[in-house]
Amino acid sequence: LKKSLGKQIYRYRKQRKLSQEKLAELSDYSVDFISLVERGHYSPSVEGCARIAQALQIKLKTLFDIEIDPELSKKLSKTKKKP
Repeated sequence: LKKSLGKQIYRYRKQRKLSQEKLAELSDYSVDFISLVERGHYSPSVEGCARIAQALQIKLKTLFDIEIDPELSKKLSKTKKKP
């Protein structure tokens, strides 16, 4: 999920023609943090996602409009506890 979120942020940043530096400034994060998030090495908190979404001028739910990897979906379904 971290990689998918990072790809979303990257995609919207590019659509808005923003540099990582500008997105960092608008969201009050460091350039290093934005880079880590976009590459899927770090996942921001919900508050952090809201700050990034606001900086990108999109709704928070738009960042999470992602397809779940089929392999991850299988793993998650195996870990669900049965009643």
